[in-house]
Amino acid sequence: MKSLAMIPLALGIVLAAVPPARADDTSCTEPLSGAINGNVVVPEGATCSLHDATVTGNVLVGKGARLLMIAGPVTIAGDLLGIQCDAVEIHPEPSSTVSIGGSVGLLFCTGQTGSSGTKLTPP
Repeated sequence: MKSLAMIPLALGIVLAAVPPARADDTSCTEPLSGAINGNVVVPEGATCSLHDATVTGNVLVGKGARLLMIAGPVTIAGDLLGIQCDAVEIHPEPSSTVSIGGSVGLLFCTGQTGSSGTKLTPP
């Protein structure tokens, strides 16, 4: 019974960990590429595609939002976090890579979230 009581507490902590977008965050509602300093935030209901991109911070995927990483190398120095997102799809081209330096946390996403042709290796 104790472990069931901890679930709402843990969820509250995780939800509190997704901060609202700050002025130095980059909001992604269309394809992004190149060097992106700081965090990338995919706002509620938006679709974002990262290709040939290097993100120096975290990538946060909002409620009902979709993140695609399908073309070119993508590097995320920090964490990839999605809570109640639609989907996170990692399908790089055969000659491309997706590298995530931190943790991956996807909770309660409703769409088809996954990867193909990728090898996930902890840092």
